[in-house]
Amino acid sequence: MLTIVSQLHLKGGYRQSEAQLSHVSVAVFVLWLCASILYPRYLAIDIAGLSITLLNVIYLFVLSYALGLLAVRPLLRQRILTRVLNAPVLYALITLTIVWQALCDIIGTSPATSLGLSCKYWVNITSGFYLSSVFLQDARCRRLFRRTLLLGILIVCTIGVQEKIAGQSFLRQFHLQEIASNADVVAIYTSGGARDGMFRAASLFTHPIVFGQFAAASFIMSLGAAIYARGNLRKIGLFLALLVPAAVYASGSRSASVVLLASFAIGLALLVLNKNSPVSTLVGALLGSVFCMLLYWTCADYFHALIVGRSVVEVGSSNARTLMIQNGLSAIQSSPLFGFGAGMSLVMAGFGSGLIRTIDNWYLTTLLDFGYGGLAITLGAYAAVLVYGYKAGVKLQGNEERWFAASLTAFCAGILIGQYVLSIYDNLFYVHIFAGYFACIATSENSAVVRTRRRERPGSSRRLQISL
Repeated sequence: MLTIVSQLHLKGGYRQSEAQLSHVSVAVFVLWLCASILYPRYLAIDIAGLSITLLNVIYLFVLSYALGLLAVRPLLRQRILTRVLNAPVLYALITLTIVWQALCDIIGTSPATSLGLSCKYWVNITSGFYLSSVFLQDARCRRLFRRTLLLGILIVCTIGVQEKIAGQSFLRQFHLQEIASNADVVAIYTSGGARDGMFRAASLFTHPIVFGQFAAASFIMSLGAAIYARGNLRKIGLFLALLVPAAVYASGSRSASVVLLASFAIGLALLVLNKNSPVSTLVGALLGSVFCMLLYWTCADYFHALIVGRSVVEVGSSNARTLMIQNGLSAIQSSPLFGFGAGMSLVMAGFGSGLIRTIDNWYLTTLLDFGYGGLAITLGAYAAVLVYGYKAGVKLQGNEERWFAASLTAFCAGILIGQYVLSIYDNLFYVHIFAGYFACIATSENSAVVRTRRRERPGSSRRLQISL
């Protein structure tokens, strides 16, 4: 892999004196981001007699490629070190979660199974933080990051709304499930999650709730693009501002409505905050307070019904989540600090019968798998993500840059709120990617130019500035 990366960089126009990634590296980054958004995580295909999920193959390739970059590029290693020094708490806590999870797996109930599940989580979720830290130091990757993200949101929301209209999964409409080597698994994920006789769209996601929360959290991003972006990006934002609420409705998820309102309020607060204008901050706070009070007075009954349940099925679902928490808090008493290892939460507090058991709370899952210690470290890591995002959203200059950082922070907060009723962790991948972006912003703010040196050549002199 090291040899391949070296050759790709030579062909991509890389020179050791350049402070940027090659065109090939930028293309790899875009491929990784597009695959993460658009490839169904449950879809496996038959390659040489093996059932393989292409998304996992892409993740492993990009991880290997990034390691190759660090091996052949001393300047990039220096940049990563600068990132760590300027965002030490963020890097330390996210890395500590990996170490703690591995420790809990080793001493847990089933070490081999737990380590396998944790490795899958690290590759599919946690790796997003480290990979984005490598790629997003390049200005071209940051520009493409914004565009690719909005285009991906546009595609998945369009598919979700189309599914709701057709009353059938996108993969089933176009018989794409026929290429799957795990047809039985695909059949479950593309069933639509019908509830109370209504089809719930999941788009390209593993569950309607996952899709609904993703779309809801992206609403503030689309609204910001419609206001602050330029050119085609603004047009996409305008269209998304109308499409996202329709996608949330298509998902049929109660929690998605809560995520939309929460992320919208948080993003709006971050956009209003201005360190150079206390008056704007005060006015924004007052307007936000009035908005929240009016929202409560007019929609209190709706929110209560949304939380408790609007039908017998929804009430049963809410009661089941309460029982899961009670069972989990009782079970963790036998191993409060380290938990039982990854995957054991279903055994200890899963709700259901036979082979089908669920646990609909990611925080409860983390508690049972990795104990109170693991839950505290994880919450600390995500609190650090929000703090760095807040700093970026408030301190960045330029409306478009401030909007993007603020909307990413609001997205992270919305997803973390939604995980209270969801144990599927797919959306946490985006939280980790955005955390890497915040780390890059922290570095660029704290040290614009860290090294200046003069190269003397016969008959000419040239100053080279390397900006981090």
